[in-house]
Formats: sequence, structure tokens, C-alpha cells
Amino acid sequence: MLVFLSYVLQFGKEASLGFPDNDALKKIIRYSITALGANAVFFLVYRIDYLFVKYSPVCTDADLGNYIQVSKLGQMTLIIPQIIASVVFPRTASGTDEQHLNKAIIAIARIFSQLFLLAFIVVAVAGKQVFTLVFGESFNKMQLPMLILIPGMLALSMLALLSAYFGGKGKIKVNLYAAVIGLTVMILGDFIFVPQYGIIAAAAVSSVSYIANTGYSMWQFNKDYAVRWIEFFKWKKEDYNWLLSYFKFNKTQ
Repeated sequence: MLVFLSYVLQFGKEASLGFPDNDALKKIIRYSITALGANAVFFLVYRIDYLFVKYSPVCTDADLGNYIQVSKLGQMTLIIPQIIASVVFPRTASGTDEQHLNKAIIAIARIFSQLFLLAFIVVAVAGKQVFTLVFGESFNKMQLPMLILIPGMLALSMLALLSAYFGGKGKIKVNLYAAVIGLTVMILGDFIFVPQYGIIAAAAVSSVSYIANTGYSMWQFNKDYAVRWIEFFKWKKEDYNWLLSYFKFNKTQ
């Protein structure tokens, strides 16, 4: 409501206010319902593994606490990708300079892959000491699940950009189908492996489901903008030159 009010105050004189016509309203409702469905399914992808861990015969309450903390830390790594995605959506929807935007998405994905590799190394070297120091001695089982989950979180950071891209293109069903694939992999994998292998299996299944979710979106992205999947991970020095030039450009503006 505050955003709407600020828009009215700033642009009210330039545009007439009113409800959309029936055709536009149908499109808005159809788009919104599909987006809601995609978000609801993806919420389950994020959370349903907690249930499998909770009711696993080999997991204790301490295991569940360790796993939830790992999951929350992983989700915190998505804050920056989601902020960037909030810029990708309107740029894609505007349809302007689409070629440059697509290259930027791939360049950012490559930078993410390097940052997550650095996070993997840090957790591998000092994760156990840091986790127990920050959260307490009872969180001494976080290191290995966190290491296993990091590739999945890298996939989700890329997915944040791709989901915003498809949302802006009006292809919101791609996000829904990708989430359904991720949820299917999650449920099947957790059902088979978590009762026997506990939080290690839960982290592995989560990573695989996130990667499957992202893989479908990358496949659909390739249909719009022909690019090999390796380009999302092929590090290039010019990515940082582009990033620095972008910040310099915005600073001069």
C-alpha cells in the first residue's frame, strides 16, 4: 500500500488511475495464480526436508537442530542474489537491452560460483570450530551437512536470477515446473535415504533437488539465449572488469 501511495503521489498527474479492463485482469489473475503456485511449491522444496529429518529413526533432536541451522545459514547466502534478482525482473519485463542483460546474468552466475567455492573452503577448514564457537557445543554436526549443501545453494543463487528472468518474460510456468521437479526429487530422495542416513542424506538430497530445479531453468534459458551450461561456471577475468565498470558508471551517474 505504501508503494502504491508513493506511485500515486509521484506519477498520479501523468497517468489516470482505475481498474484494468477484463482482458488485462484475466492475465493478471492467471499470472498471479501461477506465481503463487510456484512460490508455494518452492516453499515446500525449502522446508519439507525438515519433516523427514524430524521423523527419521536415526535422527535426534540435536540432529534436527543442527540441520535446521545449516539450512538457515544456506538460505542467508541467497540474500544478495535475491536483491540482484529484483533488478533483473523489471529489466527483463521492459524488453530493453535483453542481450546485455542475459550476458550479465551469466557473468554474475560465474562470480557466484567463485564466492561459493571460497565459502566451501572456509567451511572445510574452520567450519566446525566457527559453528561451535558461534552457536554452542551442541552444534558440532553442522560442518559436513553444510559442505554438502553449498553446491545446492550455489544452484539456488543462480535460480534466483533465472526465476526473475522468466517472471519478467511472462514465462512464470517455467518457475512452477522447475519447482515441481525440485520437490519431486526432494520427496523421493528424502523418503528413500533420510530414514537410514539422517542429516547427511537430507543435505545431499537437498543439494540434488536444488540443482535439478536450477538445471531445468538453465535448460529453458538456453532455449531463449543459446549458451552452453559450462558458461555459467567458466571463470573469466572480464567478469570483474565488467563489474568494476558497472559500479564506476553508476557512481558517475
